[in-house]
Amino acid sequence: MTLQTLGGLHFHTFRRVKPLLLAAYLAVEGPTARRALAELLWPQARQPDSSLRVALHALREAAGAAVHGDDPLAWTGPCDALTLLSARGLAALHAYPGPFLHGADLSGTLPEFEDWVLAQRERLALHVQLETLRAAAGLDPGAAAHHAELAYRLPGAAAATPDLLRQALALTLPGSALEAELRAELADLTGPDGEQRDGGQVSAGGRLLGRAAEVGRLLAWAADPQAAPAALITGPPGIGKSALGREVLREWHALGRPVTHLSAQGLHHPSEVQEGLAGAQGGPGGWADLRSALAPGTLVLLDGPDDLADLGRWLTAAAAQLPGVCWLVSTRRPRPDAPAALTLHLGGLPCPAPDATEPELHASPAAALFMREAARVRRDLNFSGPDAALLSGIVRRLEGHPLALTLAASWLGREGLADVHARILREAGLGAGADGDRGLLLAARPAWALLGGPEREAALKLSVFADLDPHDAAQLGIPDAALDALLARAFLEAYRPGSDRLRVPAALTPFLRDVGAAHPALIRTAERDHARHYLTLLGGGAPTRPEVAADLGNIVRALHAAISFGEVTPALLNQLMAHHLGRGTAESGTDVFQQLSDALEDAGAPADTQATAAICTMWLAQSAERLLDAQTLAGRFLQGPLADDPGHRMRALNTLAVIRQKQGRTRVAAGLLEQALALAQALNDPGREQMYLMNLLIALVKVGDAARVTELLPRAAPLFGPGAPLQVRVKNLWLNLHVTAPDHAGIVQQAAALLEEARAAHDLDHQAQILVFQGMALLAQGEARRAQAQFQAARQLAEQAESPEWVINALTMETEALYALGRTPQARACAAQAVDRILAQPSFENLVEVLQRVAPDLSARHPEAFGELVAAVCRDERLDHGTARTLVTHQRPGVEAGPPRTEAALLADLRHLLG
Repeated sequence: MTLQTLGGLHFHTFRRVKPLLLAAYLAVEGPTARRALAELLWPQARQPDSSLRVALHALREAAGAAVHGDDPLAWTGPCDALTLLSARGLAALHAYPGPFLHGADLSGTLPEFEDWVLAQRERLALHVQLETLRAAAGLDPGAAAHHAELAYRLPGAAAATPDLLRQALALTLPGSALEAELRAELADLTGPDGEQRDGGQVSAGGRLLGRAAEVGRLLAWAADPQAAPAALITGPPGIGKSALGREVLREWHALGRPVTHLSAQGLHHPSEVQEGLAGAQGGPGGWADLRSALAPGTLVLLDGPDDLADLGRWLTAAAAQLPGVCWLVSTRRPRPDAPAALTLHLGGLPCPAPDATEPELHASPAAALFMREAARVRRDLNFSGPDAALLSGIVRRLEGHPLALTLAASWLGREGLADVHARILREAGLGAGADGDRGLLLAARPAWALLGGPEREAALKLSVFADLDPHDAAQLGIPDAALDALLARAFLEAYRPGSDRLRVPAALTPFLRDVGAAHPALIRTAERDHARHYLTLLGGGAPTRPEVAADLGNIVRALHAAISFGEVTPALLNQLMAHHLGRGTAESGTDVFQQLSDALEDAGAPADTQATAAICTMWLAQSAERLLDAQTLAGRFLQGPLADDPGHRMRALNTLAVIRQKQGRTRVAAGLLEQALALAQALNDPGREQMYLMNLLIALVKVGDAARVTELLPRAAPLFGPGAPLQVRVKNLWLNLHVTAPDHAGIVQQAAALLEEARAAHDLDHQAQILVFQGMALLAQGEARRAQAQFQAARQLAEQAESPEWVINALTMETEALYALGRTPQARACAAQAVDRILAQPSFENLVEVLQRVAPDLSARHPEAFGELVAAVCRDERLDHGTARTLVTHQRPGVEAGPPRTEAALLADLRHLLG
């Protein structure tokens, strides 16, 4: 049970005020002497100690061991106020039901106690305000403005300071009522010309200092329907690309237009971009789903896709699939392959001239940014007289680099402006840094020197992370105080919209990597702790858990670190593969596993681990439909030494069989499955033996090898017993239709029993399948009318089950039944319906099935055209040889196939012939 002090005061059902005030004070202040408590809470009592004793007795009865000690007294139980202080980001807002001790009766307490309550109330509210504003800075404009208003109007908060008003103002929508209200209040607090009431001076500044022209150009591009669909913002790390992109989104949103913000940093494959966009919209990631979610006129900010190799190709595809959507991309380097209407390369903010006057100095965006950031840590600077010259020198040496200016301004909490200037001059004398990042390096080293030991250690630990959920910090040995200090000093940032996650800014990563090289033991220990934590997360439950997806970047880093420690296991690799398969990210997973495979090979990892990684890679590649890559990987593996192990060879053969089936090489796939089946039997692996046997039977049916199906089917009998799943027993019906001498009457009876079971389970999909198979058996017995009725019923059920594949199957078989009934026009119409369905998602296999049913009819009716169509189909290597021999009998001699055609074109030709 938790002591509730926010929005009220109670402990479970216990609500006596004075004992609970006692508990609240102890929880927040820690162990306190009895006499001090008695004087605070019972100053007017004749015997304060007795009153304390009575209240303490009641509190112990309600809270038991949570009240600890005798003198001093302590509260050791949980308290919502303490929990709130450890909450980060929007979690702090969600953990704040109302002001501290709201509505509690404080009568009879010392005035100093009432002052303490007010101070704690304001302290807790300020924590919520600052965390909310920090998190809101990474949200989309509408959400950011909403949360800025929640922070500004937070119940229990003290009057807003100029600093808090500026933070909230930067998140408001231009022209909104909230912006006007905040500006008016800020003007009242600072006076004319930005002079604060305490004599200090700040810059009135703009929302985004020094980038007004860039904002205007990007808005003009977004509003031009004839412009190319993408615009790029490029520049060195920390220069303000993301800030510019967010400001453009905010302005666009203020015009009533839809916006979306995706942090693409760390994404390597286009499929991850689509998944991220889908997640931001709350739906699946297909183009059709994104078309419904991203309306024309939407402005999408892709923030930091620096690791995305195929960005240009993806943007071209996105422009075709999502017409009218504008893509604003912030990236470090130019992307000449991207279809960009304009590219804005950002440099440092404009700096004041060495002889600038004081008004000119305050008008400089670089100086204004430095002064704004300095105001967060020092209120006594006026930046006039000698300070103006120092300020001018600082921003010029730092070349107007926004992150460098922020870092340097943070030092003012520890030393004076002259000291900051001197540090930067010393660094400038070293001549370090290249164009674009010199200013950042000048600021980074002194900023590092001013961090305390615990903060430096935490920063180096965090340099091995992709990012961090603050809730995991304690488990990873990183104190909250260090996180707060690093955030204040700009060595950490909240970067993902709608998330509290933190990371080292990309601009500072190279610097920390260089510093870490001088502390190899610390970095190695951090990598071990990091790997242990995230690999435990990976292996600790279902691979598709959201927390695994959220920390995938850390998990991949952890695996690479664990490779160097020799601690990666096949089980972890299989878990990661299952994650990618379950989340539908097989394509990006292929790239991840290719890198892991290379690292394992370079590290000389055990053969079992290397083989697992290689097999996972080829399986993910085929799942991503990268069939040529998958085939190459499988072939190379089977020719290499890792395939000497029978278990590894078996799994690779099965994978290659799946690849060959997808390529239409079903007979080759059957041969590979025969080999895998023999190995499974030799290894006494009954699970895989039965799985390979089932797959082999399916392949043999497709190639028309009824004799081999008849031979193997008894061996598969254990698969189809009464306890087998319904779908397996339904598949058995289909297999029995393709043996050498099918028992059609027995199949009809089995189908009737299975149909009752499927109806009882309200399983429409399997009802449709059973009716198709039952109809096929009836048709083989010459009962064409009964068969037609079954096919029609199957089609209706498949429509209800939204199963297009079984609608097509039912129409195809009904075509055959109608021909058997001598109803050729109706048969053609039925086949035409099937082709129309197939055209929605072209399938070579379904095309061939319909073609076989209509071949006798169309070869007689349209001999030339149908012969050309058959020739084109028979040339396709995916066609089974037995089927090809059957179709060739309907091809007239001398008819050529013509140039290669797509499945859609072949289906269109067939549809035309059907009329």
